[in-house]
Formats: sequence, C-alpha cells, structure tokens
Amino acid sequence: NPGGLFSFGVAASPDIIGPREAVLLKSLYATLREVFGYVLVLPGENVRFIASQDGAGVAGDPQVLIDRMRARRLDLRYVRDFYLLDLFNPIRLAYMESIIHEGPPAKINKDFEPVCYLYGLGLWGAQLHPAVGRLLGFISGGVPFWVPVGLGALFLVFVAVLLAKGGSSSVVAFNTGVCGAVLIVIEVVLVLVYQIIEGSVYRQMALIISLFMAGLAAGSALVRTLRGTGAHRLFMIQIGLAAYLGALYLLFSVFRGSVLDNLGHDAMLLLFSALAFFAGMFGGGQFCAAVGCTEKVRGAGLYAADLIGASAGALAGSLFFLPVLGIPKTLLTLGFACLTASATLLKNRTS
Repeated sequence: NPGGLFSFGVAASPDIIGPREAVLLKSLYATLREVFGYVLVLPGENVRFIASQDGAGVAGDPQVLIDRMRARRLDLRYVRDFYLLDLFNPIRLAYMESIIHEGPPAKINKDFEPVCYLYGLGLWGAQLHPAVGRLLGFISGGVPFWVPVGLGALFLVFVAVLLAKGGSSSVVAFNTGVCGAVLIVIEVVLVLVYQIIEGSVYRQMALIISLFMAGLAAGSALVRTLRGTGAHRLFMIQIGLAAYLGALYLLFSVFRGSVLDNLGHDAMLLLFSALAFFAGMFGGGQFCAAVGCTEKVRGAGLYAADLIGASAGALAGSLFFLPVLGIPKTLLTLGFACLTASATLLKNRTS
C-alpha cells in the first residue's frame, strides 16, 4: 500500500538507553531505512517505530495529535494531552536521535542474516548475568576474523589426529557426532527458512518434522541396499550429506529469486517436507551404517555420540553460526565439516 504505515514496538529503557539496546535500535532503524523513506522513532518503555514512504500523514507535533483527538471527539481513557506532550518531548526525541545516528553503524537485518536476533540475544544476556552478557556481547559485537579461522583450524587438527592415530571406533563415533550436529542445524534451517518465506510455520511445522522422522526410518531401511563395507557406506552417506548441503545453499541463495519466490503455498510446503524427508534419510542411514562399522562401539555409545553432537550443533547453530554467518554461509560450513569428517573414513573404507 503506497500510502500505508508500518509500525512496531520494541521493549527498552524509558529514559537511558544502554549500549546493547542502542545497537539493537540502530539496526532496526537502519533496516527500516533500507525500505522506507521516512522513519519516526518514539522513545519510551516500548520504543515505537513508525515508517512510511514519504512521511505523509505522520504527525511529529503533539499539538496536531491533540487537535485531531478533539476534532474527532475520541473518547480516550489513557491517551491524554499530557501523555502526548511527554511522548513527543523535544529533549527525549533529540536523545533518541543521538542514539540512532551517533557511533558506528549497525548491520542491516536480513531474512537469511538475522542480526537483530543476535543483538537481542546480547541484550538478554546483559540483563541475565554480567558474565553471560560479556560472552554474548562479544559475539553480537562482531566476531573477529581469527575466531572462525581458529575454530576451523582446531577442527582440522582434530581430524588430522584421527587420521594418524585414531582407531575405527573413535572415527565412527566422531562421524556420528558430526552428522548429529549437522542434521539438527538443518532442521532448524528448514523451519526457519519456511517461516521467513511463508510468514507462518505453526501448522506446517508438524508435517515438516514428521517427514524428517519418516526419513530417519526410510534411511535406516535403505542403507542395507548400499554395496561395500560399513565404513564405505558411512563414507558415501557423509559425501551425500555434503552434496545435499551444497544443494540447499544453491536453493536458498542462487536460485531463491527464480525458484522459491515463485512457488505457491502448497508447492512450498511440499518442497520443504521433501527436503526434511531427505535430510532424515541421511541421518537414519548414517546411524545404521555406523552401527555396522565396528563391534567395539555399541549402539548405545553411538547414540550418545549422536546426541552430544546434536546438542553441540543446536547450541553453536543458534548462538553463532546462524546469526553471525547467516544461513547460506552456515550451510557451506556444515558441508565443509561433513567433507572433512569423511576424510577420517578413507583408510577404513575397504576394511
């Protein structure tokens, strides 16, 4: 609607804005300015953003609003003259303007790069406990380049140690944990992307997760049809999972405009249900192949490795990978992890 208004509120301190709150508000303002030509920010316990294309119809003068109330004979209980005069106090508006415009700019919140979630998480951590606030503030403030590089280097060193000295049982458990971490992040990504595109996921989430669980059962049954030893099957599944992640990356980045944005509601639900089903197939097949790889690690041990990996993946995915890297780069990172982990299976493929 060219003449419409878009408005929403964010809880904040009514008088003094802290640094974590300021970053969140600046990001929201910068995001709105990417689309709208006029954005009005009203301070208070619930900071109100009002955006329009040209500002027509938006009154920034409290007296104009008071005159409109009287002319239209609005019977209002809580919105009185003194309330509007305080809300539009020039000193408070100038303070909010300084918060929004001074200092380094904040990042733009995008569909597949939800930085406002990260800023909100940093604000919540600061309110919860100082130590938690410092950790989440470090992440939300922009992770230095050496942090992901260092984590990747540690992962490569661990893989190299497994290649040199790791036994078959530790290699299989490691790959099971990596697969568990990757799959839990894939589940989150599928639900998140569906909600981003369709705007709602409450009813459809049951079908998407059900298809994922059905894929687990189907993968467990189909893995027996693969030729070769258990290690060879496990290797092929890890390679297939990496290829699946590459396909998701292409779908959510390169082909998003030409494919996803042109699908109807039913076709979109069918697509994401199928993606969840295939992801589940990799998980079910991987676990069954891992059980057949070695007799030293029983099913309970592999299940524990799978759950540990899933827990680590859920934590790292929600706190770091998705909000910091964004969805496309997260998928590439997971694909790299699968390929690197599969290298530990090379020497056991024929045994």
